[in-house]
Amino acid sequence: MTLDREFLDAGSIGIKAKSRGPFLTTLCILSFIGCGLSFIGTLYSFYSYYTSLKYLSELNTSVDNPLGEEMFSSVKMILWSGLVSLVSTGVVLWGVIMMWRLRKSGFRIYLVGQLAPIIFSVVIAYIAKDSTSFTGIRHISVIFGLFPALIFIVLYGIAIRRLD
Repeated sequence: MTLDREFLDAGSIGIKAKSRGPFLTTLCILSFIGCGLSFIGTLYSFYSYYTSLKYLSELNTSVDNPLGEEMFSSVKMILWSGLVSLVSTGVVLWGVIMMWRLRKSGFRIYLVGQLAPIIFSVVIAYIAKDSTSFTGIRHISVIFGLFPALIFIVLYGIAIRRLD
């Protein structure tokens, strides 16, 4: 049994198919690239964590005056930041894939994935406010991490509204 091609054409019967559009496509592609770069950066932070921990352990046993716990806690913060980054990158990627498939629920998933590391960074910066190790760098990274995330959240919000 063969079906007539005109019968299968959704436009001829008045059904409007959803299309992604170039704006949402561009945002998704940029997000896919960003997720890949974030994943590579997270792998590097895990490597940095293990290298730093090994170096500090060797240094701690070879000196007369052992290093303080603050040095080790700073290195452990690299591990926690890496874990949060890995999980949030996965959540962001999941949300972007959902939006690529034209599902609006992907935007909420994306939002959680983008805001979670920022909230984590603010909490860590607040907890470590009396610590002298890398405090300024933490504040700067929160500020610089906030701008691209907010820009993409707004742009995705605009793109998702047009899916109606």
